[in-house]
Amino acid sequence: MFKGDFPHEAINAFLRMHTAAFTPKFLQRYLLQQGIRVPAREIPDYLDMHPLVFELSGNEYVSRAGLFTAAYFSIKPSAFELREGILVIGHRCMPFADPEMLPHELQFFSGKYAISKKCMEVFSDDVLDMYRLFGEEYVPQYLALDPGNEQRDFAGNDYEIPNRINMTVCDMQPYYERWDFSSDDRLLARVADWHKGLIEIVPLKQKRSHRFESTPDDERRRFWYRCMDSCLQTAIRTYGPCGSIEEQLAFAYLGNTGLLCRPDCGSIEEYLAQTESIDFAEYGVETRLWKKGEEVYASPLWKGHMQAEFDFSDTLFAEIGIPIPEFMLDAYIFDSLYRKDKTVKNVYKRIVPETCVLDEWQVKTFLLHLESRYAILSETYNRFTDFTKAEVRRSALELYSALVKLMCELDSCGLSVDAFPQQDLVILSQLFAHTGRLIEVIVYQENLTDSDIVSASVSLEGMVGSFEDIEEVLIAVMHSKKKDAFSIIK
Repeated sequence: MFKGDFPHEAINAFLRMHTAAFTPKFLQRYLLQQGIRVPAREIPDYLDMHPLVFELSGNEYVSRAGLFTAAYFSIKPSAFELREGILVIGHRCMPFADPEMLPHELQFFSGKYAISKKCMEVFSDDVLDMYRLFGEEYVPQYLALDPGNEQRDFAGNDYEIPNRINMTVCDMQPYYERWDFSSDDRLLARVADWHKGLIEIVPLKQKRSHRFESTPDDERRRFWYRCMDSCLQTAIRTYGPCGSIEEQLAFAYLGNTGLLCRPDCGSIEEYLAQTESIDFAEYGVETRLWKKGEEVYASPLWKGHMQAEFDFSDTLFAEIGIPIPEFMLDAYIFDSLYRKDKTVKNVYKRIVPETCVLDEWQVKTFLLHLESRYAILSETYNRFTDFTKAEVRRSALELYSALVKLMCELDSCGLSVDAFPQQDLVILSQLFAHTGRLIEVIVYQENLTDSDIVSASVSLEGMVGSFEDIEEVLIAVMHSKKKDAFSIIK
């Protein structure tokens, strides 16, 4: 676990701006120049878990900024966009732009001039395909975060996408007219500044003597599709489902930017429309790219039996044998303070399920840690200001406790992971991660609005429903296998 004084912000700033490959030693010297001392052995551990970093061979690393700055990619505007004189940003800049930036936060340029944006009402069916790489399960959230939909209550409508929505788009009408842009043409884009989200575009005109003529550009693009297919299949085979489709695509480009990021490239949208080898596939409650006709396999959920997919170094696993992050401990303590508990033992009971048997030293260590943290948080706790989010936090913690309890039961039952339905294990892992992220937001995000609380409650309802479905299946399998084993022994 990294100490509280670990220079997270300084390293993040370096990773967002540094575009060359680097070694941990180089980063250590950079930090030292800033007056920050970090042991060399801690840096690789931090980089290995950082979402903006890729490990190269020879003890070298490269950041996303380094991988994609100045990288070319292609956008093929749709007939709808040409007709309306717009460009829908959507997922078009994936995986080249900062994945933490929303589409409307990216800024497109033509030459030295920024392309203006406007908000317009569109039919949902005209634009949804341009958001699909975010995963169908996340499209409503991305649409809800568009400034044009600030007044629309997506959460209150259970995140159902209406027939018409408002959307922030690039106003391309003067550019399309100036370029005499047609349906055969495309936009060549380049990441000018990864940190700021600046994207340069130029038109690529397609010259044909007649509509059905195959040009040298077409042949080069067909070659690009074959290369993209090979690189993506290799990435899927090597790295599996990853954390998102965006991450799968980023791994496809890792080590292949010279081959794929070239002016005659096609777009990922076009590739996915014509490939016969890769398709969108269900991965628990999420979506991934996968080999057509095959089920997405479950990435390891257990170490031996139980292995959470998040990093154990940032949890209390070493102390108590359960992967509880520090922020989760704070959440349970805030919940206890709101309940006006008189002792930390109630907190302990909510965190550690009865099915999890700890060694005596683990119990003592954890209780000491709990008492110390409880004393610190209680000094500044304000029950009045905590009122607005207390109930949704409690509901989230109840789900989290139920998830931990089920995982402990599966871990202690003695059955192999292969004995259980893999998609249900995937959903269990995803619910564990999603619930954790939701609780972290509830605990640390200041000034949560009523809309935020409603949104969190709606998300929780869906997650609770998913959990109840898989809990029933997994427990039934566990009991069935145990009964079969008992019958054989008898």
